[in-house]
Amino acid sequence: MLIAPPVLNITVNNSPAPGKLFLAPLAGYSYNTILNNNGSSYWFQQYSAVTYDFKKQPNGNLTYYSGNPPRFIELDAYYNIVHTYQCGNGYTTDMHDLQLLPNGNAYIMAYDPQHVDMSQIVSGGNPNATVIGLIIQEIDQQNNVLFQWRSWDHMLITDAVRENLLDSVIDYVHGNAIEVDFDNNILLSSRHLDEITKINRSTGNIIWRFGGKNNMFNIYNDSLRFSHQHDIRRISNGNVTLYDNGSFRPPEYARALEYSLDENNLNATLVWQFRRNPQVIATWGGNVQRLPNGNTLIAWGGSLNTITEVKPDGTVVFDASYSPGVNTYRGFKFIYPADPNGIEHGNNSPFTFNLNQNYPNPFNPATMVKFSLDKAAVTSLIIYDIKGSKIMNSFTGFLNPGSHVIKIDGSNLSSGIYIYKLISGEKSASRKMILIK
Repeated sequence: MLIAPPVLNITVNNSPAPGKLFLAPLAGYSYNTILNNNGSSYWFQQYSAVTYDFKKQPNGNLTYYSGNPPRFIELDAYYNIVHTYQCGNGYTTDMHDLQLLPNGNAYIMAYDPQHVDMSQIVSGGNPNATVIGLIIQEIDQQNNVLFQWRSWDHMLITDAVRENLLDSVIDYVHGNAIEVDFDNNILLSSRHLDEITKINRSTGNIIWRFGGKNNMFNIYNDSLRFSHQHDIRRISNGNVTLYDNGSFRPPEYARALEYSLDENNLNATLVWQFRRNPQVIATWGGNVQRLPNGNTLIAWGGSLNTITEVKPDGTVVFDASYSPGVNTYRGFKFIYPADPNGIEHGNNSPFTFNLNQNYPNPFNPATMVKFSLDKAAVTSLIIYDIKGSKIMNSFTGFLNPGSHVIKIDGSNLSSGIYIYKLISGEKSASRKMILIK
């Protein structure tokens, strides 16, 4: 049963930056949602398995994490699955981040639990503890591992000063974000180390450590220091932004931060920050995104607040939240769509309900179906055989008025005549297509 996603309640909407909001709220079901700036729905998809980190990648496609099985899924401009990303070498894909590279490769993470005799490391330690390390991999389009980095080789368990090292399970790194730096090395955010780490992509060696027990920087203009942070991004002016959850630090409150880093002299200067009034406490999740117009979008993770957009001077131009109990792991704003075929999904111009003939037809193995909707509705494109038996559901989701295109993949179908049926709200239309192999 398809249920509409939870409503985002807007309290401030004062000329925010252009674009659409990308959120993945969890409310009984999981959803990937694209919202207009006024909070209305542009597109959504409902899932039974949990989803995280729904966003647009630099290639214009969309990605998200799906927990069953654990993997990242890439969608094209028509919301068709075009690729899945999974860790290699026997590791289970972690949900925290996926970064696609211009050459089609991807950075991805895995958590790596191992049995460790902690009594040999700390007094009173559990002799049969499960300690969770971190794996970073660069994989190609076939999910072959091209580069692998292990926290076990570079970070000590005792670096996690806020973790209970006497416990039976110790998550000592908890990586939650990867960023490809301007020099193609890797920036890693490790929540349980309170640390941003720069890793040499060629050797795997640590270049520097910012924050936490092993901090190598002189930190200026920030006496609080970040704690249990989430998200790290290198922005166009050369600075870095991160989301400071502020856990375990008196006072505990979340902040959006921007630092200028002098990597040669190891100086870090806090040049901008934003915190809400009243202050937000967020024990998990969250991110900071610098927008093209200079505004900053802040997703507050596991707090009662959901998302805020502010100008450089801190003026709030957009503020919205879901109802209590509904959270989203991260939040983003992107100019969308960027359609390679020039079709404007969700165009506000007048449209009629119309289903076009698929092209090419006959086809092998894939064909495109173009259609238009006169009003927003939950829409499905269903394939039947010539006898009227349902074969597959090519798409179900919420679409706005306008022109749309969906790809039908017949790789698993036999040659023959099929019927494709478009159902949108109370309206429907059908056409025949021919698959020849």
